[in-house]
Amino acid sequence: MEHEERADELEKEADRLEREGGRVERVIDSTREEWEAKQQDQQVPGAAEDPEVQYAADRAEEEEEAIQAEREKRDEARGEEPGEDEEPGKEQDPAAAVAAEEEDDEDDSDEDEDEDSDSDDDKDSEDEEK
Repeated sequence: MEHEERADELEKEADRLEREGGRVERVIDSTREEWEAKQQDQQVPGAAEDPEVQYAADRAEEEEEAIQAEREKRDEARGEEPGEDEEPGKEQDPAAAVAAEEEDDEDDSDEDEDEDSDSDDDKDSEDEEK
């Protein structure tokens, strides 16, 4: 019999807590509605949001959206991410890899010619000094 009495007590306590929780929820809802109404009323000092603060918050949100859009745009321009079996930065198209290598070779040969012409200029200026 003792267990049944304890079970009844616990059921009553659970019902009481449920009713109390509902009451607290109604108080919270009522308080929230009251505060929101006061925020709309310019006559209530301190309740309305400061227009400068709201302006700054709006600008910050717009800036964050612009930054995110720019990131997405850059990600799209980069193309797809390499797969698990692919190395990042490696050309997937063999023809593109060959073209890139030839371009690098041309750049290297241009630099060598510039260095050669600089050394020729130095020799010419040394000859003129003598």
